[in-house]
Amino acid sequence: MKNWQALSDHTKGSVLGAIFRAHGCQFFEKHVDFVGGEKTPDSCVSMTADEFKLYRSIIRSTKPVDHEKRRKYARNTWGVQKTERGYFRPLVT
Repeated sequence: MKNWQALSDHTKGSVLGAIFRAHGCQFFEKHVDFVGGEKTPDSCVSMTADEFKLYRSIIRSTKPVDHEKRRKYARNTWGVQKTERGYFRPLVT
């Protein structure tokens, strides 16, 4: 997976930020409503100050994935494939 440097996060939650942090992202842009309740063009995706504190703590506590170590221990994906005679055989991807 590509190592992302920055994320312009236009979601309400914290999940996307944590995923990108795990893959090496260092800069995050998030819409925050510090005033509370004021209608703005981006108010539908803005977090409250308390939600932003939680978002920040999740980002800071998420450790980047060591992709080289992960590849070393990665397993193949197994499945089955139907043959012309109707039998199933193992399929490794």
